[in-house]
Amino acid sequence: MVAQQSRSLSYVLSMLAGGLVAGFAIGLFEKKFAGLISPAAAGIGATGVLLLVCVAAIPVWRRLDEVAREAQQSAWYWGGSIGSCFALGLAVYAVRAPVGALPAAVNALTVNTAFGAGVLACVGLQILAFGIGWAIWWASKR
Repeated sequence: MVAQQSRSLSYVLSMLAGGLVAGFAIGLFEKKFAGLISPAAAGIGATGVLLLVCVAAIPVWRRLDEVAREAQQSAWYWGGSIGSCFALGLAVYAVRAPVGALPAAVNALTVNTAFGAGVLACVGLQILAFGIGWAIWWASKR
């Protein structure tokens, strides 16, 4: 069981590390060459890099046994779904809240940055809930 859990954790960490490295690289590249890259090209490039991270994780996924794969799938289904529920609740609150109810930093966001922050909040909540779901799944199998 510990070996399965270790392989499953290595898969999670490889995906997170790959995503973080890609995100930082994209951010640095975007900051340095912001005027040279159109928003569409930046979006397509970021999507392509993150898809490459997913493809690079395929060998790790193939080495996982059935139990470790089930942990990943269950955690993404339940954790991702629950994280989406929280993100939806935050979005509804943000849209319906009176102007003065949100922190000043939120009120100062442009439409583009507010949208980006919302997407990042959604993904962040999904990843956080995935981690909790993953830990609960493994704890339930002990």
